[in-house]
Amino acid sequence: MRAKNKPPEEWESIVSGQGQSGLTNKEYAEQVGVKLCSFMAWKKRLKSEMAESQTRLVEVSFPVQKEALLLRFPNGVELQIPLSLGNSQLQTILNWRNLST
Repeated sequence: MRAKNKPPEEWESIVSGQGQSGLTNKEYAEQVGVKLCSFMAWKKRLKSEMAESQTRLVEVSFPVQKEALLLRFPNGVELQIPLSLGNSQLQTILNWRNLST
């Protein structure tokens, strides 16, 4: 089957197989019979889709004392942010994940 006719599920399998093969992208693409540019495009596309699917909304509640913002995450972690926090400090907290990449 030609590369452009492969269903997304097959590309998922191909891309995940490369990580387990120990081969470079080029070597792996040659081994499985796909063009390197197609392989790389699908690898990027699937990585982007995976990142999007991992983004979740979290419950935000305002405590009764109204001195802090409480963020409760799906994994049970709670984060209290004082309302007196400056905008730049709050921006740093909200973007912490982008700083680590």
